[in-house]
Amino acid sequence: MNRLNFYLLSLLLCLPPSFLAAQGSRKQASAGNERDDSVIYHTVERGQTIYSIAALYKVSENDIYRLNPSSRNNIREGETLKIPRNGTSNASGRTADGASVQHTIRSGETLFSLSRNYGVTPDEITAANPGLDAGTFYVGKTIRIPAPSAAPATASTGETYTIKKNETIYGLCRRFETDNETLLRVNPQLKSGLRAGMVIKVPPKKAGAAPSTPTTPVSGPTNEFDIEAMRAYRNEVNRIDVARVALLLPFLTSDKKNVPRFVEYYEGFLMAIDSLRRTGTSIDLSVYDLGDGTQKTEEVLRTDEVNAADLIIGGVTDEQIELIADYASRKGVKYVIPLSSKLEKLTSGNSFIFQVNAPKAYIAPIAAVRAASLLANYNAVFVSIGDKDEETDFVRALKAEMTKKGIPNREVGYNSRTFMNDLTGLLSTSKPNVIIPTSSSEGALAKLRPTLRALLQGKSNYRLTLFGYPEWQTYTNYTRDFSAFNTYIYAPFFAISRSASVRRFTSRYKSFYQKSMHQTYPRYAMLGFDTGMYFIGALQKHGANFEENIRQMKYTSLQMGLYYNERMSNWGGFMNQNIYIVHYNKDNTVTRE
Repeated sequence: MNRLNFYLLSLLLCLPPSFLAAQGSRKQASAGNERDDSVIYHTVERGQTIYSIAALYKVSENDIYRLNPSSRNNIREGETLKIPRNGTSNASGRTADGASVQHTIRSGETLFSLSRNYGVTPDEITAANPGLDAGTFYVGKTIRIPAPSAAPATASTGETYTIKKNETIYGLCRRFETDNETLLRVNPQLKSGLRAGMVIKVPPKKAGAAPSTPTTPVSGPTNEFDIEAMRAYRNEVNRIDVARVALLLPFLTSDKKNVPRFVEYYEGFLMAIDSLRRTGTSIDLSVYDLGDGTQKTEEVLRTDEVNAADLIIGGVTDEQIELIADYASRKGVKYVIPLSSKLEKLTSGNSFIFQVNAPKAYIAPIAAVRAASLLANYNAVFVSIGDKDEETDFVRALKAEMTKKGIPNREVGYNSRTFMNDLTGLLSTSKPNVIIPTSSSEGALAKLRPTLRALLQGKSNYRLTLFGYPEWQTYTNYTRDFSAFNTYIYAPFFAISRSASVRRFTSRYKSFYQKSMHQTYPRYAMLGFDTGMYFIGALQKHGANFEENIRQMKYTSLQMGLYYNERMSNWGGFMNQNIYIVHYNKDNTVTRE
């Protein structure tokens, strides 16, 4: 295991702070919510699909269809769905080990009233739901209620510890695997502040809790109206001088095809480190090989460097990622999954995860909203291809958005003998037309190209545009056709090869490593660079609790857009929601927005 250290500036990561959860006045929960405790009632929010809701509650899509038959066709914002409680829960919703219960907020309930009803503190509820705030506490919203904690310990371990320069309450809690309530009970003098050289009593460990979870602020707000003060306090105490980052990838693995990609990701990440160093940022970077399987991952997670890390990035296989995610949850460390597009159910239930590569089914409704806005003034014609690469989720979502916005849209099946007549019968001469194949395959483009070319060359009165999918950027033989057809595609990542920033990066990469990047989609060096710049840059700019400013964080990427608008659930992590609309202009230029 090789460890590389770069000393650059940054800020300590910590658990998300607790927020005021004042009652909202949004949609009313179903009346059945009062009677049937064997299910959870979920109010559909904008952009959600059955796929994303199933991931949120860790059930299958068929489980939701069984209780909500009409949802097979479509779901609407504001609609209430019945969600089966998973097999680990009893009728009251409490998990088998008593760890938590899922509660759907009802009319008249507040954070304070819930805390009294369940015998927990408001802070324990907000700690279990890091995304909970005044804007996400409303009727119909489902939150997690933790089990009541055992009586707090008051005795110290008998050991003492001398405070070092720049140490914080948060850092001490992580060191001693406790919370600040226990630390301050054993050492009340700390309420007046920390000073280097102070000798304190070592508190007992808090059983079963993430060591970095501070559950009560120094001044301990006694009611729900003081939670904002708690947030300000936690932001203040969690700063450090050096960001400790652990990068974990399988460099020495039997997966020979992907090893060059992992190496290239690492090389791009190092270039981000170099760029950040030039801005005065300080980083202690530790890099480890995970190899095959999980043995090395388990060993790495026991090292001092990883145990001291503020941010972990990496893991490739499902098993490696699950191990690291569990570690991050127990230790209270933020964890970035940079490559895998699976395990969305893991991300939806772990508040420390940031997933870079979102599943296609998750981003389909987001892309549909963007596409419908772009094509508001078009006449839309969907061409049903019927091959193995049908984009069912996107097409269904786009049709629903278009219908809602009053955008005319019809569908025609592809038949090689009649397609020209079938298509022109649906085109408009008074407004622009957009052709949308239902498949993302290269074969679908091959079927459409002759007809679209004939319409263009025949100087018809039809104004034509083509709309397509992320995969199309890999079909380099069609680039000229894309420009001719005034094509748009949606894509979570896209590098404009002629842009000044990409050309500059490409030149720097070749200068650094005396080689060119592999021609893959995505370019792994750019992915490593974008990941490093975004997350370490977030620490530098917004501090330890950078997720509180997640909606304001702006980063102009080389390739991978990174946009984390909200958590997947109040208790879950963040899934990348970035969608680029890429335009192949008729003058052969390409733009991205």
